[in-house]
Amino acid sequence: MISHDDCKYLVEPGSATYVGEDFPKVSDQHGQKADFAVLGFSADEATAEWRRGYYRFEADLMELNAQILKLAR
Repeated sequence: MISHDDCKYLVEPGSATYVGEDFPKVSDQHGQKADFAVLGFSADEATAEWRRGYYRFEADLMELNAQILKLAR
């Protein structure tokens, strides 16, 4: 589990696109081909900055993985 502070380190709330309470389908992205990640929050995890549901954000997946590994240490 990643904390809210860790989420801010990985992606700023304003740079992520809220895609709803259901996990997004890749095929619904209207031809977008860039790498992206999905971040989700349950009702218990929601805050004023991050509401319940899923967010899509563009990310270099190799860099994102390296950042997550640093957080895990």
